[in-house]
Amino acid sequence: MVRTAAMLLLALNAAGTWAADAPATTAQARKATLLAERHKAKEVACSDCHAEQPPAKVVGTAQCLSCHGKTHAKLAAATHSEPNPHASHQGDQDCNACHRAHKPSVDQCAQCHVTNWTVP
Repeated sequence: MVRTAAMLLLALNAAGTWAADAPATTAQARKATLLAERHKAKEVACSDCHAEQPPAKVVGTAQCLSCHGKTHAKLAAATHSEPNPHASHQGDQDCNACHRAHKPSVDQCAQCHVTNWTVP
């Protein structure tokens, strides 16, 4: 069931479909929330992440790390799962490889590995 939901999110992302347009066919899909919505709920303004106004560019990893860990190593230490998606065998990854603010996030690890991760 989780794998099906992940595949649905990957397909929707590839098609450019927003989470709000996606059919809520599973519990996981119904719980899906865009990162931009989560940030807004915590009163994080667009300008807190986006330097340009109006926002037009993808936020870089350095900006993400300024709030979420300061370094890749600290972020990996704070992630409580094994295997740890933030301690990648491919080295430090760009946050945008998995996390998308205005589209459904994706699990890049699932392209090669079987995972049960829900990527916020």
